[in-house]
Amino acid sequence: MSGVDAAPDLTVIEADAYAPLVTGERARAGTCTLDGRRAVVYVVDGALASDADAIVVERAASLAANAGLPLVGLWLASAAVRAAAPSAISRALAAVARARGVVPRLAVSLGDTDEWRDVFLAQAERVVHAVDAVDDGVLDTVLETLAILPPNRWQGVARLEPLEASTPEQRDAVLEVVPKDIGSGFDMRELLELIVDDGEFVNRDVAPLELIVGHARFGGRTAGVIASQPLYRAGILSRDAADTAARFLRECVSLGLPVVTIVDSPGTGGGEVAAAAAELAAVYSDADVPFITVIPRRAFGLPAAVMGALGLGAQAVLAWPDSQIGRPGEAPSERTTTAVIQPQATAESIAGFLDMFADGIRESQS
Repeated sequence: MSGVDAAPDLTVIEADAYAPLVTGERARAGTCTLDGRRAVVYVVDGALASDADAIVVERAASLAANAGLPLVGLWLASAAVRAAAPSAISRALAAVARARGVVPRLAVSLGDTDEWRDVFLAQAERVVHAVDAVDDGVLDTVLETLAILPPNRWQGVARLEPLEASTPEQRDAVLEVVPKDIGSGFDMRELLELIVDDGEFVNRDVAPLELIVGHARFGGRTAGVIASQPLYRAGILSRDAADTAARFLRECVSLGLPVVTIVDSPGTGGGEVAAAAAELAAVYSDADVPFITVIPRRAFGLPAAVMGALGLGAQAVLAWPDSQIGRPGEAPSERTTTAVIQPQATAESIAGFLDMFADGIRESQS
């Protein structure tokens, strides 16, 4: 796209589907169709150079929230010579903030950013960075995110059956991915690929290395995923990890998505983690969507208490047979787990419990 004198140059937008909403000096907004999904898109050429540009973002966010359409922001790389007044920017920020929990908010950022742009990017549920062009990889990320999230908090996500059923070989592969030695690290992403539908996990790329958050389908149902990452720092619950998990959990709750938590953690990293861990526990306990927890090997200390525990209201805590919960050597019990499952049955068990609590999931009827 060159400047803001035309509809966004995205090949997935149908040519006759772009409807302009408002235009500023270096920004414009409108509605369009992204791979068959209606959305509100605003484009900013570099920065909000004037109050009129800030109004573009404000009106786009307000329309998205009122119409129940996803909000997609495209921030281009060219520079602006002056900035909108702080009062105008604050109104735009407020409008984007009010869309939180109402519709998904995505952002694509090209080239270098500044503090003004970063504030808007920080509000998005998904941010995609690119060097100098909106290429196929960027588009694919935007589209897969829109496909797996509900369009708004009222509609929910249509159930989509897996393209292929899992094979016995795939189910057995979890035993190879997860070491029996609890002191050995492993890549949680490899386990996720084996237990989610069609191996498709949409990673959010916002978490510290010791945590993974994102979205996937289990038995056709979209769920948020919060998982320890034992490959880094043994999967400890750090302050940053707890903060990220709490924020992501709030987003899932606001959009009516169930949450699957996978805990493989030896405890915390020390430091000032208590307040963040307490907040994470509070968000779980207040959640009005189903959440299911899986413990493959270990959940010691605070992670056992604040990451989707039974005491916080989990609909199910599923533990593998040799797992240890609470303290080293402590086997799963009725106080800490709903059921002990075979590792090969993890995907099936998660999907089964999501089905069991389907009444708590806002699901599209289309």
